[in-house]
Amino acid sequence: LTATVSPGMGGTVTPTGFVRFYASGSAASSYLASAPLNKGIAISQAITLPVGSYSIKAYYNGDAIYSPGNSPAIQLAFVKISTTTSLAISANDVGVLGAKTFTVQVPPSINGSNPTGTYTLYANGSQLGASFPVNGPASVSQIRSFAATGTYSITAIYSGDTNYIGSTSPVQTVTVSSTPASYQVSAASPTISLLAGGSGYYDTIALTSVNGYTGLV
Repeated sequence: LTATVSPGMGGTVTPTGFVRFYASGSAASSYLASAPLNKGIAISQAITLPVGSYSIKAYYNGDAIYSPGNSPAIQLAFVKISTTTSLAISANDVGVLGAKTFTVQVPPSINGSNPTGTYTLYANGSQLGASFPVNGPASVSQIRSFAATGTYSITAIYSGDTNYIGSTSPVQTVTVSSTPASYQVSAASPTISLLAGGSGYYDTIALTSVNGYTGLV
């Protein structure tokens, strides 16, 4: 906020002293900041206010020459910040009961306080599991599986909060096939030769998930 204090009629000396800024409005009425006059101009630090409409006034405290005074009010509106929700899926094809990881991110569109609230996954318009909390712009992941075959349109919906507007991610598609989730086993060496009485033989076994398998082996 910037206030300019000028000499009155006939005055030639530049005013000195301080200016205080106040807000009155729908969400709060309070002192905001103060700043010293420098060549008749006072500039406050950056201010933040809850969402709402406000009347802002500047009050000059006066000095040895000039009397105190206040400015006409100016109107300011603090509005919610828009957001963009993104959704990433670990793979778009999965078998029945196979699990996939869904990663959601709700970054703020401008610098400011971190968004809070919740995000919820939806499959073909129906909620997919419980809602998860949002705490800042960090990515949040959850694992979900599907009990029936078909094609699912997946979206993530951010609820919004007192400072941020809710948003919906672009649609991602997951195809669930009738092939059940399973795993493949492979070895670094297809055969191992063992000598009678020998020891210390080993091989590396690799397990690869197929169609979203996440169970125990």
